[in-house]
Amino acid sequence: MSQPSQLSLSDIRICRRPNGKKYRLGEGGFGTVYKAYMNNVDEVAVKVVRRQDPSDEDINLFLQEIQVLSSLRHRNIVQFYGACM
Repeated sequence: MSQPSQLSLSDIRICRRPNGKKYRLGEGGFGTVYKAYMNNVDEVAVKVVRRQDPSDEDINLFLQEIQVLSSLRHRNIVQFYGACM
């Protein structure tokens, strides 16, 4: 299994609805999931973490989630590209 890549915030553009609000797809354990584009080409789902000052435990749980997501391969699950910290 390859290591997930770290993305730059400039690689991601969150989509907006006609009224200007971010295109929200849902809520996850750590934050809100939005529809976005990576490198202005690939349509992706982006999870924006809620916490301003996460604890060490929160960071470890987030890193574990990244490892799990990066190992999943299923037609009904969005492919994991990377994380931006």
